[in-house]
Amino acid sequence: MKIVISKRIGYCKGVARAVYYAHKTLQLANERGLKAYCIGSLAHNERVRSDFENEGLKFISSPDGHDPGIALISAHGIPIALRQRFIDMGFELVDGTCNNIIINQKSILKYAEMGYCIVVVGIPNHSETLCLQGTELFSGVPVASVLVSSVSDVDLIPEGFPLFVIAQTTFKQDLFREIVAEIKKRFDDVIVRNSLCTSPLARQRQILDLCDSCDAVIVVGGAQSANTAAIADISASRGIRTIRIEKPSEIPEFIYQAECVGIASGSSTPKEEIEDIVKELDNHV
Repeated sequence: MKIVISKRIGYCKGVARAVYYAHKTLQLANERGLKAYCIGSLAHNERVRSDFENEGLKFISSPDGHDPGIALISAHGIPIALRQRFIDMGFELVDGTCNNIIINQKSILKYAEMGYCIVVVGIPNHSETLCLQGTELFSGVPVASVLVSSVSDVDLIPEGFPLFVIAQTTFKQDLFREIVAEIKKRFDDVIVRNSLCTSPLARQRQILDLCDSCDAVIVVGGAQSANTAAIADISASRGIRTIRIEKPSEIPEFIYQAECVGIASGSSTPKEEIEDIVKELDNHV
């Protein structure tokens, strides 16, 4: 069996930044004798979450029922109203929001102030889309926005307003293009910001190289990771036998029978997780 590893694996810069701030949050909490929290999932990877839980980081979604302490905002960010609730209840916040998402929030605010209806292209209930739609025009007043997840969802966009279209950074590139094309076909006054993150896009391009050289592909990443799912979908759509896993024990038998196996990963996958998969495959060569 030949093993080919994608050129870009492991954490993207945004997740690496959030992981750094998670360690910082634990350090600050320990120094001050306070509890350490993470608002949201930090990264969509169970191993990352478990490791930090073992170090004392507690994952929460709201301040309710928790003693005030040091709370990290994860890479996907949180709505402004939720941020204010934590502050009002005595939490000290460490902001690990990805810089790309911060830039997108500023763009949303800019166009909302100009009277544009905001169209967020993203996955329903994803923490990043909730963050983007939680941008506030005034204190306590979120921007007027519509979430579009498919071409058919374009029907949800109200008429009579100029539109500012922005995407969840890890949304599928091809689907984003299809949605934008449909919006432009139906509406005249449309401004589009292609806010797709370059890291997932690079990984999506590189999976095509693996498809050309391999007869099976393993995409290593969390079950809740949107960019991991997008990479696996690209491989599968090209007829390559593809599996998305997190642990060596999840490797199916057909992988061991392949002549060439490609290894790719989502942007929230630690390199250690990938190394464990490769090691298991090497033991069967």
